[in-house]
Amino acid sequence: MENTIRQPGLEVTTPPHDDRYYSDLEVPVGSGPETVKYDYRVNVPQVMDPPAPKSGLGMQLRRKRVIVAIILTVVAFVVGVAVGVTVGRKNNTSAVGGTASSDTGASKSKTSSGSAPRTSKAPARIPIPSDAPLAAVASGKIFFQTDSGDLVLSTLSTKSEEIIKPSVPAKNGTSLAAIEWNSGNEIRLFYLSPTNIIQEYAYSNGKWSDGPLASSAFTAFSASQLATCLFAANNQIRLYYQLANTTLQEANYDIGGSSNKWSLIPSGYLPNAKLGSGFSVINFAKNQLRMYFQAESFLIREMIWPRRDVIHGDNNQTWIGAASFGASETGMQQQKAKGLTAISAVRWEGTNAQQHVLYQSQANSLVDMHWGDIDRQWIEYPLAKGAKDPVGGAKVATTIDGGDVTLYYRADDGLRHMWWNVNSGWNMDDTDPLIPGS
Repeated sequence: MENTIRQPGLEVTTPPHDDRYYSDLEVPVGSGPETVKYDYRVNVPQVMDPPAPKSGLGMQLRRKRVIVAIILTVVAFVVGVAVGVTVGRKNNTSAVGGTASSDTGASKSKTSSGSAPRTSKAPARIPIPSDAPLAAVASGKIFFQTDSGDLVLSTLSTKSEEIIKPSVPAKNGTSLAAIEWNSGNEIRLFYLSPTNIIQEYAYSNGKWSDGPLASSAFTAFSASQLATCLFAANNQIRLYYQLANTTLQEANYDIGGSSNKWSLIPSGYLPNAKLGSGFSVINFAKNQLRMYFQAESFLIREMIWPRRDVIHGDNNQTWIGAASFGASETGMQQQKAKGLTAISAVRWEGTNAQQHVLYQSQANSLVDMHWGDIDRQWIEYPLAKGAKDPVGGAKVATTIDGGDVTLYYRADDGLRHMWWNVNSGWNMDDTDPLIPGS
């Protein structure tokens, strides 16, 4: 149905409509801004208020709003990109620094305690002085003393050091001797107190404590060196030191004994050595001992226990000089050792049982005296990096693990080592020092 709207000067015809779709219609009135709102259902025209004029100022405000919105959008985009780049860089830095950073998402999560994972810093190394007393055991533990008198345990497998603190401190410049058994679960460290009483620091059941030796109050010469070994036949520890009259002294401890005490073996059974020089003792064929020391002649001597006599049998109370090594001045020819030299000896048993005795020559180079049970003779030769570059060191320590011998010595840049086996002989370490020098 069509509807016609008539007003003065205006006639509008609407198309047919349905009240469901049309409710009103706006038509202009003349040439002015007014319109007439016509309700089809009541046919009553209504005059409406004119819309706000679209002035130039309104258009400018609308344009400014659009421009501001665009600027804010661009700024938000730039900030978002910058934040993303920064977070990415932080994640990459964490990966380089050692914190967990992987595709599994572990790097984004916290630890079970609720705190974010942190990187761990390697502990600072304790440098070894050039003239530090030195001791070592086969499990890769090195003992030395700092310039301030602290005793240090260095664990080579972790490249770390720690200061150990027995209840009785060590005297400055003390000698050190160490021994281990039971796969390194038992360790004993021996040293001198400021009053020259021999002290024992024991590692057992996973912790360190003072050993029973201190209660015996064995007093050594002020500059005495120390040596120790296991005597396998009797399951004993043997400890050696020097008295002021130059005599070497021997003490004994039964590992499986119930008394938990040390005992002395009469000093008259051991030789006299150059006062303050080094010495070393090894277990030979389980039921014998060999001692190496420096005589007043500056030569290295070997003593054997027990004394063997084809007529009277073994004499367990007496040591005897070994002629094969040079027990007298007319014995085996060898170069003289440096005065007060360090001496270190090792031996292993087997079908090709061998032993090494290491000391310093008067040229400060380390010399190896090597003995093999098959050829039954001593062979002496210097240890050298090259023809004119001998290995030196004021203090040395040797350990043995199976058929491999390890020699530790203080080089110019710290503690270094060499190793020897029956197939390749001596092998030189050419990497960084095991312990940095001070």
